Amino acid sequence: MKGSVSEVTNRELRREITALYRQRFSLGRLFRPAMLRAGLFRFTPFRLRYTDNSHRFGFKFELQLGEDRLE
Repeated sequence: MKGSVSEVTNRELRREITALYRQRFSLGRLFRPAMLRAGLFRFTPFRLRYTDNSHRFGFKFELQLGEDRLE
């Protein structure tokens, strides 16, 4: 995978994401203070490489999802 990383600074979006995360992993309220202090980052992929050796050895394909700005 290749992509870009950015920090989530919008407070409403951050609240929504952390609530969904706590719900998904059954964290309850215990981890809330730690999550409020931690940085939250978003990974936006622009290229994915998928390898599936169960199909045949070395089988892979790539998806180009956006602009490759690192190369």
